[in-house]
Amino acid sequence: MRLMAKDLQPIQVLRAERKPSGYVGTETNYKPYTVIQGQITPVNDNYSIAAYGERISQMFNVNVEFGEDTRKGDKLVINGEECTVIAVLVYSSHMALTAERTGVLYGCST
Repeated sequence: MRLMAKDLQPIQVLRAERKPSGYVGTETNYKPYTVIQGQITPVNDNYSIAAYGERISQMFNVNVEFGEDTRKGDKLVINGEECTVIAVLVYSSHMALTAERTGVLYGCST
């Protein structure tokens, strides 16, 4: 599947950086990693509806060019909101990412 250039949007990718906590365990911070171009569509296939149920209202499919360095667990900034990549499907010509909104506005702290 060839992605149409007019449908592509820039998407910020955030990658987890883990370091030992000063208290106990580890601390995870997400740092900007790269910017990718992707085609964003709502999740609407029967398999996802059966697997995720009501959660699909908070999910997106993101089609990106094959070879982009994006993996499960990364965060994407879509329309100013952070979304977590929960699935990565690799096809011969592109990759399909499934991302779920986390409810956090990117760049805002509480």
